[in-house]
Amino acid sequence: MLLSSCANAQKNDSIFSDPYEKAGLKVGSEKFQSDTKNIRMQIPKDCNNGKVFIQLNISKDGEILHNSQVLKGLCNKLDSIAIVILNEYEFFPAKKNGVLFESAIVLPIYFGTEN
Repeated sequence: MLLSSCANAQKNDSIFSDPYEKAGLKVGSEKFQSDTKNIRMQIPKDCNNGKVFIQLNISKDGEILHNSQVLKGLCNKLDSIAIVILNEYEFFPAKKNGVLFESAIVLPIYFGTEN
């Protein structure tokens, strides 16, 4: 009985595999981290250096939707710059069982100080 159940389970791959593919960057996370590892600029006096976390809502066409938001910011100026930076990248949409759909991803942008 147990062998029969295992054989049937192996025939149905969806039990063991996750058919959900998250939305993401077309350039890959390593390239993105390299590009945005430490953006050096003059930090406004009302800000600290650190990370801005942006939630991007990605359409089923891979476009950034306008309802993206700052989840953790540093100040209005750097938060706005982080959004502008992320708008320069291309994304691929989330997919489940071959069907594309809207989803959200969170990406960090690090701002360091100029030397």
